[in-house]
Amino acid sequence: MFVKMIERYAQLVLVNAPTQLALVGLGLVVFVVVERLIAQGRLRAAWARALGLGGLTLSALIGAAARASVVDDAFISFRYVENLLAGHGLVWNLGERVEGYTNLLWVLMLAALSALTPLELPHLALGLNLLTFGLTTLGLAQAERRLTPGAWALPLAPLLYVGQSVVIEHATTGLETSFAAWIVTLGAGALLTGRRPLAVGALLILGVLTRPDFALLWAAAGAALTLDAAMRAEGPWRGQLGAALGVAAPYALSALPYALVMLWRHDYYGDWLPNTYYAKSADLPYWRQGERYAWTFFVGAHLWLTLPLGLAGLWAALRDHTARAFGLFVLLGLPLHVLYVMRVGGDFMYGRFFIVLLPLWALVVALGVAGRSGRWRWAALALALLTTRGVPIIGPEKTRWNITNEGAVYPVTAWWPEVVIDHHNWRAAKALQRLKERGISPIIATSGIGMVGYYSGLTVIDLRGLTDHHTARLPVGKRGMPGHEKWPSHAYLAERGVSVARFVTAHPERWRTLTMIDLGPGVPLDWGFFQYDAGLAKELRTAAPELRFFQPTAHLERWLDRSVRLTDEEILRDVAFWRFYLLARNPDAALAARLDAVLAGRGLTLEPHTVGSPYKIKAGPGPSRRAGPRPRPSRGGSPSPRAACGSRGSRGGRWRCSGCPPPRAPRGACRSGRPRRWGGSRGVRRR
Repeated sequence: MFVKMIERYAQLVLVNAPTQLALVGLGLVVFVVVERLIAQGRLRAAWARALGLGGLTLSALIGAAARASVVDDAFISFRYVENLLAGHGLVWNLGERVEGYTNLLWVLMLAALSALTPLELPHLALGLNLLTFGLTTLGLAQAERRLTPGAWALPLAPLLYVGQSVVIEHATTGLETSFAAWIVTLGAGALLTGRRPLAVGALLILGVLTRPDFALLWAAAGAALTLDAAMRAEGPWRGQLGAALGVAAPYALSALPYALVMLWRHDYYGDWLPNTYYAKSADLPYWRQGERYAWTFFVGAHLWLTLPLGLAGLWAALRDHTARAFGLFVLLGLPLHVLYVMRVGGDFMYGRFFIVLLPLWALVVALGVAGRSGRWRWAALALALLTTRGVPIIGPEKTRWNITNEGAVYPVTAWWPEVVIDHHNWRAAKALQRLKERGISPIIATSGIGMVGYYSGLTVIDLRGLTDHHTARLPVGKRGMPGHEKWPSHAYLAERGVSVARFVTAHPERWRTLTMIDLGPGVPLDWGFFQYDAGLAKELRTAAPELRFFQPTAHLERWLDRSVRLTDEEILRDVAFWRFYLLARNPDAALAARLDAVLAGRGLTLEPHTVGSPYKIKAGPGPSRRAGPRPRPSRGGSPSPRAACGSRGSRGGRWRCSGCPPPRAPRGACRSGRPRRWGGSRGVRRR
């Protein structure tokens, strides 16, 4: 993996080298011109600083707004806010107390703003994102002035921060990332100004309320203040110990609000930790994926270039008694946070867990540059400017190493009158919202629950377990993308009453087409009935005529007529499908008796499933029996649709199925009775 990553990084560096060098040259020219104008008395340093910071902040905000996104996970928090304001409490599904969020303070802030304004939650989240992003830039400039007074007229640390593409991508997203980075920046500024320990702790405990893993940075700041106080004290060790306790005790009091939150969490949800902790198996080490996550960020953001400057700046901070507490905070906090993120396997969103560390690194790099003199100072500045932009080592086109660039996946295409997101999750959510408005409320199971849950307002079972207590505590099998490694059983979903699911792989491949529901243009054909419900199908025919799906009874009749051509294993698998998919919700004694007769005619038995998948079936020992000649296989090697169920296939459609129904369903098999052409290997309808 590491070799492939370096190869991709080298290719991207070569492609982006002309643009990157041009930006570095432009930055050097601007810094040189401004410094010379100030030296000649033709420009005041205060004016240069104000204009530079204002222009940089405005440009960063415009860039962030142009690349705005609201990722699906943000809508999970939005639904909790909506239920809270509706009087249902902080819940995902009504009546189920599961803490499927980790950003309590962010949720409460959105709830307060939503209660006071008529704006929708996506608008409020984007507004808060941009506001805190701009405040982070201003806070970095203020902290840099305290750390390196008189070094540069123009702000360098804010430039290094907002110049990163990954920072611009996470400046919105609807999540708490920008807010958390602002809190880190304020904490660094408080350490540099010598604020009281209780005030510093109270500020940083807000980060713990925003994300629980922020507790490491809170602890690092407390340790930094305690060590600094001990080093400042003179005299014997008793005096140093007293000075350290005089700082540690009031700092520890700042944890009281979070202790109260822990007690409330245990009383309200029944757990000491959020449900996402269990869903992501954070108790299990996942170093291999964590190394991938850390290396992609460290290399893709060009941070390795600034390692000498950062270490030099950190050493300078540790030697300066006025900046020693800040230096100790960086020395302790950065390694702790990075190691924790690596241990849990990072995140599937590129760079998300490391954004909060970039303000600290930008400050120590700026200090390292300011510590050089003469030509070396300008060389150090050029080296620091090389880290701007970074390279898209993950890229928006695919998932690499179990990491994705979520900001590019969920782009905002319209801001008003509602936030429009160019993603099939948003279009599916809107289609399901129309069902709810027409009085149709099926229970849904899906991954990517955010938009679907927020807009539809339906009961949604999370297939990944973030908001589901049962699935979150399932054991992890093969490790993969963090937070996407668990899957509930068919029995559990059936017990929860799931009717519609984005889970077409729940059924045997030859029958997946039969279960599909077409929710409309731009929505892939990965939605369908989990278990066919005749009553729900009748409601859909009446109230939602634009939806298209198949009526399975006609295909069962054809299958019964053609079952003599199938092997014993195919008989067992197909009977299990018909029992689970059709007859479980729609009991029919006559059809059940005919299925039993097919089994009896082969001397087969099929016990009802109670756990796991109902399709993990093998024929008994001995040769497989067949009542007739084996049908000629279709492309793909499985029995042709006509041989399996008697339906005619379509030679004109691109979408070919190895089972039933065929691409062009016969009259009576499709709900509308009209022929239909389906297109594209991804299952998106051709227009």
